[in-house]
Amino acid sequence: MSKLKILMLDDQQGPIYANIIINYCEIDCDMKIVTDLASAETALEQSHYDFIFIDYNLGNGSYGYQIMDTVNKTQEKITTVLLTSESADFVEEKRKKHGIEYYIDKNYTNIMDMVNRFQKILQN
Repeated sequence: MSKLKILMLDDQQGPIYANIIINYCEIDCDMKIVTDLASAETALEQSHYDFIFIDYNLGNGSYGYQIMDTVNKTQEKITTVLLTSESADFVEEKRKKHGIEYYIDKNYTNIMDMVNRFQKILQN
C-alpha cells in the first residue's frame, strides 16, 4: 500500500487519535491535523487526501459534517470517517444524511476496539 494522506479535523483531540491511528495501526501516512472548518476547507482545496477523520462536535456551534460540501467539491475519491462520542442512533442519521461513509465511537473503553474498527475501514 502506498503512503496514505490523511486529514484529521478535530478541535481538541486530533493529536490523540492521530497517534492511535499511526502507532497502533502501523500505517505509513502523511497526516495533517486541523482544528476548525476554515482550516479544513483550505487543506482540502490545496491537496488530495485518501482519508478525512471528522470530529462530530467542533465546539462553538460548528459540526464536522459541515465540511462535506467542500469534501464533495474538492476530492475525487476520499474515505470519510466521523469520530464521535454522541449516541449511535443520532450519529447514524447525521452520517447518512451528509454522505459520511463510516463512524468510530470515541467512547470505546478498550483502545484496541477503536484500532480494530479503523483497520476494518482500511480493508474496504
